[in-house]
Amino acid sequence: MKFIKYVVAILLTIGLLGCSTDSENEAVANETITNTEEVVKEDVQALSNEEDDYVQEVMLITKTLETEFLNFSELNYQLADNPTLMYDDSFVMEAAQNITWIDGALDDILKLDPPKKFAESDDLLKKAAHEYKFMTENYPEAFDNMDVSLMDEITERMMLGNDYLDEATNVVEGIK
Repeated sequence: MKFIKYVVAILLTIGLLGCSTDSENEAVANETITNTEEVVKEDVQALSNEEDDYVQEVMLITKTLETEFLNFSELNYQLADNPTLMYDDSFVMEAAQNITWIDGALDDILKLDPPKKFAESDDLLKKAAHEYKFMTENYPEAFDNMDVSLMDEITERMMLGNDYLDEATNVVEGIK
């Protein structure tokens, strides 16, 4: 079940990156991807075609999310370091594009049709996606209005999304 370890590693990486602002996360994410891509290739033969297609689709989406959550974290780190960036049009456009990419990947998760074997973990993954979508839908308003209360709610919802990812990880670990 080495493919399960890959899915677990991806879910954990997304969960760790979801609310972080530490630029060192890029190294962690890249190491996770590198170490686990080979593992999944070895064990994919144990899956049915439908299960393999689903795992491949999840891997593609989660790679996009990893990249874009890393970018989101880095942008927030830069903003915390230099608040005047909120008045920089190129920075604002980059942040808006990043949120759009995250939102699109979350939509892709919500469209997944899992095989029976992955139904429970997929349900939890979709719950996490809904929590993260709260960020994509509300971050621009919170940013524009410097709404600390809304930012706090966004952070809480992202943490809840991380909790759902932890649950999904536990479910995936139990799949035989």
